[in-house]
Amino acid sequence: MNNFIAEDEIVSIMQALIRCPSVNPPAQTVSSATASQPDIDIEIQIRPEGWDPYLISEDEPVVVALKKGHFEVTGERPIVRTKLGCTDASHIFHQAGVPVALYGPGIAGKSHQVDECVPISNLIVATGVLQSVFRDILV
Repeated sequence: MNNFIAEDEIVSIMQALIRCPSVNPPAQTVSSATASQPDIDIEIQIRPEGWDPYLISEDEPVVVALKKGHFEVTGERPIVRTKLGCTDASHIFHQAGVPVALYGPGIAGKSHQVDECVPISNLIVATGVLQSVFRDILV
């Protein structure tokens, strides 16, 4: 079995970020996605507990504080959305029961690639937002 996939044959399948019974189980999704490609061999591995997706409410104190801090620093309402992928946040949420929101200075679409960078101005904004969050939550 090869551990690589040619660039023109990459199939990426992501599960929803909401913890609920899947409408299309992974095997069914793979079958329908590869029906026209009978030569593709796909192995499915389900991540162990702790990497499971999660979704928190916009009413969680950490989200409210982030939205408030972002508005205070930038004068703009932040866009609240879900994020695909795995972070330590899923461990913290599932194993410690702590609601976690992700926020940072990065540029969407620029992370985890060659020449990844963050403008200094983004670091300054994120620092101000996080200072506001810490004041609201910790004080």
